[in-house]
Amino acid sequence: MTALLSDSDAPIHEVRAVTSRAEWHERLADIASAQDELVSSAQMRAIGIPSSTASGRLRAGRSWTRVLPGVHLVTGGRPDRRQRERAALLYSAPHGILAGPTVLRHLGVRAGRLQEVSDDHRLPEPVHLLMPHEHHLLAAGYLDVGRTRRWPTEQIVDGLRMTSTCRAVADTARRADSARDVAVLVDECVRRGLTSLDELLVEVREGPRQGSATLRAVLMSRIQASRHSVGDLVTTLIREAGVAEPLWKTRLVGPSGEHVGMPLAWLDSVGVAIELAAPDAAFVATLQRYSASGVTVFPVSAHMLQADLPGHVKTFMSAVHHAARRPRPRVSPVPAALQD
Repeated sequence: MTALLSDSDAPIHEVRAVTSRAEWHERLADIASAQDELVSSAQMRAIGIPSSTASGRLRAGRSWTRVLPGVHLVTGGRPDRRQRERAALLYSAPHGILAGPTVLRHLGVRAGRLQEVSDDHRLPEPVHLLMPHEHHLLAAGYLDVGRTRRWPTEQIVDGLRMTSTCRAVADTARRADSARDVAVLVDECVRRGLTSLDELLVEVREGPRQGSATLRAVLMSRIQASRHSVGDLVTTLIREAGVAEPLWKTRLVGPSGEHVGMPLAWLDSVGVAIELAAPDAAFVATLQRYSASGVTVFPVSAHMLQADLPGHVKTFMSAVHHAARRPRPRVSPVPAALQD
């Protein structure tokens, strides 16, 4: 994987002035080869190459191509899609990051026909960039620039710096034309394991509300469906583990009648609760109550059970055997007739 070189990445190429024409040719070639044959004017200045050098090579009939202001393709010709994306990062360095549909295209997402967009140099597909809200970037060429006060988790894909997949899905969904487009995008990315419903739900809760209504609705419908299917998966988990039939969705109380929880399934003889995992404060509070009462919790989700049911059966059996060796917690199921 090639490291990204930006204006702030001095350790990759030591910043010192060149001493001869032969040396600057060599230094410039090293920089360009590390970043898809592109160099920025700022990088040239940092190693002592005069700006007139770039100007001369950009004139008609010379060898370089201007891709964006201050970013040059040293091999000449027309930049391909990857070179336009690298140029965007160099132009916006050190703050810019690839975002939205540009990230998803790199990951091979097909929803929204992302892989069917032609690489037309005359009318290139926009490269989506995200910048911190306090930094401004002059609009240029094919760039689609957004600004945010909530900086995303970053990742490096194919040597390019970009937002997390979860953030890219959410930002793309907020721009989608229809609920069907959002549903297709979410389903593909979750099915391929690029992100999860839980991660997207956190993103929706923490991100801007504007434009998120459709994504929120799609996520809730998918989560509701997974809750129905997870019951069947847990039934299989319990059967394969060879444990006694649990109590389903029963309320648990402590010695003084205080509420402890209402797990998806409860193994009363050993005090093990199977809970549907959720990335929110309510789930954390539930785990804390269980912990205070000495209850062993086995969190599950439809996605994790579908991905490796045999592996989770083994882990579940180990949790049950461990729970059986310690005193049963002082927690009682409330008879169905007395439940709210």
